Amino acid sequence: SKKKGSSIRRMTKMGFPEDSYQDLITSGELCWVGMVGEKTRTGCFADFKGLETPLLFGNGDDDDEYMREVASSYGTASSADYIFARGTFRLRDRDSEASNEQAAQTPEQQQRLMDEFRDAMSVASKRGLKMLVSNPDLVRPDGKDSPMPGQLGATYTSMGGDVTYVGKPHNYIYDHALEVLRKEFGVTDPSRVCGIGDVMYTDILGARDAGMESVLIADGVHASELGIDQGLGSKPTHDSLRALLVQ
Repeated sequence: SKKKGSSIRRMTKMGFPEDSYQDLITSGELCWVGMVGEKTRTGCFADFKGLETPLLFGNGDDDDEYMREVASSYGTASSADYIFARGTFRLRDRDSEASNEQAAQTPEQQQRLMDEFRDAMSVASKRGLKMLVSNPDLVRPDGKDSPMPGQLGATYTSMGGDVTYVGKPHNYIYDHALEVLRKEFGVTDPSRVCGIGDVMYTDILGARDAGMESVLIADGVHASELGIDQGLGSKPTHDSLRALLVQ
């Protein structure tokens, strides 16, 4: 859910300099571009046109920088006119704005914050607020299945809330990527594009729906289901992979 520049810096730290890839597209960047100006709130952002005061579920890292041109102030669940879910580590509303509270650091703090999110969503859903989710992932591949913004979106939907997702597996980000490939590299056939990721219900599903080929990284989010260690490059058995695919 970060902007392009933040992700480029992170890629560089991971050992992937800018000249090692052609472009980088993030759901956070597309969401920011779609929301930052009133005239740009079209398409999947049309429901948020005229809404100025979000209740922010943030990542606790670059929230203030990211939101500076999106909104001038925050609201509570009782006063905001929409919810912006871009992280699960910080709740920013009118009451917490002045304190600039720290992001959740421990599992206990994270659980308390998730409870606060649920309480806020319960109030907001009764008011009919719409939610914008800039990262549909449900869990983080950190060995602990830490919650991601997509989990907040799923919870809000279960409460009867209206949720707009930007990111995999939803088509907006794929349409944008395919348009870049068409304009910059002359690629017009989606079947010539391969989507690579570690999550069946975002990476692989989104690639399939966009008409792309796909490759699953087995030792990511689904590692425990496949009976292998996470992040070690282990290969699953054919039987465990087959069991995952038929779910």
